Amino acid sequence: MVKRRPESASAHLALAYVLRYVGLLEESASECNTALALDPSDNSLRSCAWAFIYLGQPHKAMEFIQLDRGSEWASRTMPFIFLTQGKLPEARDRVDKMASGPTFGRDLLQACLDPERRSPLPAISQKFEATVMAERDPERRYANGTLLAYCGEKESALRVLKSAVEENYCAYSALQSSPMLAKLRSIPEFSSLLSAAKKCQQNFLAKRGQSGKVHLEKNQ
Repeated sequence: MVKRRPESASAHLALAYVLRYVGLLEESASECNTALALDPSDNSLRSCAWAFIYLGQPHKAMEFIQLDRGSEWASRTMPFIFLTQGKLPEARDRVDKMASGPTFGRDLLQACLDPERRSPLPAISQKFEATVMAERDPERRYANGTLLAYCGEKESALRVLKSAVEENYCAYSALQSSPMLAKLRSIPEFSSLLSAAKKCQQNFLAKRGQSGKVHLEKNQ
């Protein structure tokens, strides 16, 4: 699509999606930047924020979230920005403004971020995990898995993140860089998760051709 229509922001966004799902975040971000330059008013580019969140570039992520400011999607994405920056008061404020959808994580984050509500956290976590595992989009599973990890629900987080990788969300780079996963990296099971994500990415690159293999070698 990009080769046929290099002037199309939508084509670059489609490619950015594929690259983000396979864990090639730098390449995905590049396509997002191209799409934004081609059409700076297209609010469908908002999902590019995730590539920059996982790359640890919150200010750039905000640029894409602002394309759809005021929306429910923006409301439930903003807490991720503040959590990765360690801005807990701002995160609490944004969480309280989130919609109460079952897969949005508002109840989990309220219990996690407010010490007075921590007692029901295990029960909320269990219910949240069950809901998330029914989610078809593996990226949504991955994002919600990082919430569970941030809140210290390590076993639930591992199950959710593993299921995302098994559904071909090859988050090899994000698993290594996301500050949301700091509590998870210290446990032995994390290395197996990382290996599975790497294999997922390698399988994609093998199908992509020799150029993909070269890219992988440069990043090892």
